[in-house]
Amino acid sequence: MEERFDPMENMLGQLIGMVGAMSKEQKEMKADITAIKTEQTSMKTDITAIKEEQTSRKA
Repeated sequence: MEERFDPMENMLGQLIGMVGAMSKEQKEMKADITAIKTEQTSMKTDITAIKEEQTSRKA
């Protein structure tokens, strides 16, 4: 009887491992997205500064 449950236990163990790996990957992706957004904000600030400098040179 117990042998009948072994394949189910193995599959359940694999599923738990897969879900754990997906969760870890999702957290890493969220961190990457946050870093990209921060970099994007910094670039927007730099672009604004460059545009202001160009405007002052034209004047």
